[in-house]
Amino acid sequence: MQQKFHYTNENLEEIVLSQMIISKLWKLYKLKREIQQMDSEQQFPIQIYFSDICPNQKQRTDNDRLFQLLKDKKIPYYKHDLTDNLYKQDKIKKDRQFYDTLPMIYINGIFIGGYDDFQKLCDSDYLQCIINKEYLKQCVICKKQKDPKSQICAKCGINYKYFQISE
Repeated sequence: MQQKFHYTNENLEEIVLSQMIISKLWKLYKLKREIQQMDSEQQFPIQIYFSDICPNQKQRTDNDRLFQLLKDKKIPYYKHDLTDNLYKQDKIKKDRQFYDTLPMIYINGIFIGGYDDFQKLCDSDYLQCIINKEYLKQCVICKKQKDPKSQICAKCGINYKYFQISE
């Protein structure tokens, strides 16, 4: 036999309080998880923003090719799935207002581009230089020691600030 539960003011207050406590605990859990994620992200120089749910075939293919390329070359990376993460979606929209295709690839906080750009970088000799932050000590193009007094390489004319994070 099923018992009927009668709501009283005290019961309703307890239910509302329980719901509020559960909601607060859930928010704290999500915040803690986000902080832990941010700590683990910093261990990887390559950060990839992608979506598991891609509206077109090119993005799906680029995602698959990118992850396969990184796996083949044994390059460590951290992937951010934007599918259900509104915080990261907003961050990416603000950061890259004029670049709206996925995947988006960052190396040491520097926006590299999408899969095609990363593929070109892999085919060149510059990828490892950027991952190892050699651009802080020498010119990435000609390998000449960086002149602390100048912002432009005297040998090849590239601007040293090209590989620095814009504030």
